[in-house]
Amino acid sequence: MYSGYCLRPFPAARGNYAVDYSRKTNIKLRKEISQGDQEDAFLLHIVEDYSSAMLPIKRSANGTQSSSVHEYDAPQLIVAENEKMFVEEMIGDQVVVKEKSLVDTVYALRDQLSNVQKELLQLNKTVDREQKSRRRLEEMVRRLCQQLQQQQQQHQQRGQKASNLTSKTPLSARD
Repeated sequence: MYSGYCLRPFPAARGNYAVDYSRKTNIKLRKEISQGDQEDAFLLHIVEDYSSAMLPIKRSANGTQSSSVHEYDAPQLIVAENEKMFVEEMIGDQVVVKEKSLVDTVYALRDQLSNVQKELLQLNKTVDREQKSRRRLEEMVRRLCQQLQQQQQQHQQRGQKASNLTSKTPLSARD
């Protein structure tokens, strides 16, 4: 029986002359894991668990459930002769296979694209209106702050003038 193992190339020859054992390297290995690395590993573990929990549970032919990070959805099957496309959709707990023509799929995608473009335009208009109203509000707040500062300055100036007038009056008039 022919295995093809003999066709594998030999690894590169490494002679003793290539390695200099007299010099020590400056590489220092970490002996302990830092607290930050432990926290990062814990967060990574949480994210992996969350993402694996969010994957759809697939049922195999024998009825067992399997969910893995390494599994992927197979591409939809396209039959070129009939211009049909078999699409798998999850409805509730069941996987439903639907047959759609390529023309129907193209039109459906075109409609979805036009709907998304309309929503995008509406969102852009909404964002523009919000920005304009925010700018107007900021301008109003600036004006009100300036008016309040001017009023406080005027009030302080009046208070200083009044205190100056009372200090100039004779002591007998104050009593």
